[in-house]
Amino acid sequence: MPNQSTQPREWPWTYPKSRALLKDGSDAVNIRITDVSEGQYRSTPCTSSKEAQTALAAKPHDKTRIRIISIYSRRTVAPLDITTDLLEQIFDRYAVHQDFANVVSSFGQDPNIAEGSSNNATIYTKQSGDSHLSYQIRYVEENQRGGNNPWSLRHTGIYHHHSPNGGPDVFILLHPVREPGLETVISALDGDATTRRDLCSNPFLLHTWLFACYFDKWRWYFRYLGERFAEENNPAMVVKPQHAEPVSSFLRVQRLRNTNDFVLFSRACCAGNLDLLTRLSQTQIELLKSLDELDAHKSKMQGYIESADVLKGRVQNLIDLVGYTLTLHNQLEAAKIDTELRDLTEGLKLLTEDTVDDSATVKIITFVSAVYLPGSFIATLFGMNFFLFNQDSKRLEISPDFWIFIVSWIPLILVTAAIYVLILYMDAKLKRKAFRWPWQTRPRRRVSTISLSEKVG
Repeated sequence: MPNQSTQPREWPWTYPKSRALLKDGSDAVNIRITDVSEGQYRSTPCTSSKEAQTALAAKPHDKTRIRIISIYSRRTVAPLDITTDLLEQIFDRYAVHQDFANVVSSFGQDPNIAEGSSNNATIYTKQSGDSHLSYQIRYVEENQRGGNNPWSLRHTGIYHHHSPNGGPDVFILLHPVREPGLETVISALDGDATTRRDLCSNPFLLHTWLFACYFDKWRWYFRYLGERFAEENNPAMVVKPQHAEPVSSFLRVQRLRNTNDFVLFSRACCAGNLDLLTRLSQTQIELLKSLDELDAHKSKMQGYIESADVLKGRVQNLIDLVGYTLTLHNQLEAAKIDTELRDLTEGLKLLTEDTVDDSATVKIITFVSAVYLPGSFIATLFGMNFFLFNQDSKRLEISPDFWIFIVSWIPLILVTAAIYVLILYMDAKLKRKAFRWPWQTRPRRRVSTISLSEKVG
């Protein structure tokens, strides 16, 4: 098939950060060219650029109705096993529409979350009946690696040039793995003449085979997400606020948010697939519109989207419940601490009252001692010489010099009291407290001398 158009030289995969293709000169090429006719099936694997160029240059058999060029990848995040030079030759030789380059450039990396709903679908139909379809689908597969996430998100690229006027239909399939499920379906054509005949009469059947091979896996993936949700939901529904633990609650919310991210991205992927199915069913290509399988796949995909919406709501409700439980737990803990503080404050209050009572008692004793101590001192000083025993009257008599005791005792009391009051005053001044007399139980409040004008100012 000769070149029918001049392709642009600025390919999307030439972007510096793109890892969609192998570097030129690489020997890791892995493609397969399959020719299908009603009576013949021939598949040629190519593991080098030279083999691929030879196979592509070979003219298809006259009765060949479909040519399928399968390009593989080691894994989803790895480049496609084809060099830039070889892919450009395919684009030129089969007049591949340039929009398919956008599908190619999406390989070599994880399916981008921001592009989850993007299918890069383009459908062009000419008056001659020729049509060009290019798109990518997103799906999930079990990766058999175990670990926390046994499922992998994948995408497959499809290009289809339909030529009703004699030329064979050309398919280009971009696979994210070396052994894709669709390859098993295609290889089964070798021994099934009836299916080959059906495919040759309507090449668009290959699209429905692709959808059936990959879209049904969404059902089991959403069931897996539902099981992840149930593992968190059951314990969270029975936990009591007083027994909630902040660390375990945080880890549960973390896992639920991770599950919610999976649900959101899965919904976006299914929405992109649904948009693709809708566009295919509304196209003007009669052979494609006549396929009832498209409506069946649309119904399933709509159901997956609704399941994602329900699961998203339930996950969010559980996240809110865990948050409310933890909030109530914190409130209960705060109330418990408040009660303990109240009890402690009440105990301190009682202890303070007891201390005040003891201080009052000590103060009384101090006053009494202050009264008697000078007298005792004076009595000791004068040695009881102010009382005399009269031998004649047989009675005690006060000495004429007793006034000396009185004159010494009373001033000493006053001096002692003055010294005590002075000590209290100096202590209050040093501590910047209001001075109070010994007989006062509460300090006097200082009367504010600020005038009304000063307050207003």
